Amino acid sequence: MREDRASQRMLSYFETGLRLFGHSFYEKRTVTLEDLEDCSAILDSRLVRLMPFEDDLGRPVIVLRKVADEGDEYTTYDLTQEKISQLGLNRNHFAKAHWYILHAAMERDCCLQNGIVFLVDLRNITPQHILKVGPVIAGASADVDCCLPLKIRARHIILGHNHSLARVAIQALLSFATLAVEERSVLHARALEDNLEELGIRYGINVNILPADVGGTVDAEYFAHWLEERRAAGI
Repeated sequence: MREDRASQRMLSYFETGLRLFGHSFYEKRTVTLEDLEDCSAILDSRLVRLMPFEDDLGRPVIVLRKVADEGDEYTTYDLTQEKISQLGLNRNHFAKAHWYILHAAMERDCCLQNGIVFLVDLRNITPQHILKVGPVIAGASADVDCCLPLKIRARHIILGHNHSLARVAIQALLSFATLAVEERSVLHARALEDNLEELGIRYGINVNILPADVGGTVDAEYFAHWLEERRAAGI
């Protein structure tokens, strides 16, 4: 039974790679930033980021965040619903970006042994996000998560304190998830300081490995420099 599941996952992995990246994936079996030119805006926007350090259990941490609201962009690179439409970005584009970041995590020796954790920042989520772009991104992530040979140990979801849309947001996010993923999802819906304290004490995810925009101490420019280095190296 376990061998059958492994074979099915491997088949799904190659089918997904071919669907997203075409014949070049069949030839190279690897993906570089050059293969993501049509969706570089997603990576530059920091919607999905691999953090530089592992948590206390030796697991790479990947931070996901929602698209920016119109007029509330954090940087000029932030994606809004309008920008996504203008650029013609779809589910496959978001899946390609997610694929690349997860494979970057898998380059670390600790990843295949310890798995990864997601931190999903959904503070200030709006009905527009839940109804429009949210399902597209969640579906794209699920397309990739289900076929990669790595273990997702936990998915920590951060919401604002007593967020009125908490239940709807979680239902939308998990509508694409398997039962196993749903069982490993943890909701944090208190004040940000309390959420960060809980992440550090109970789950070993400390502020020194999280980005500044979610209350951590990792410089906001870290990810941009990381992308530049990988582009220069042809990775």
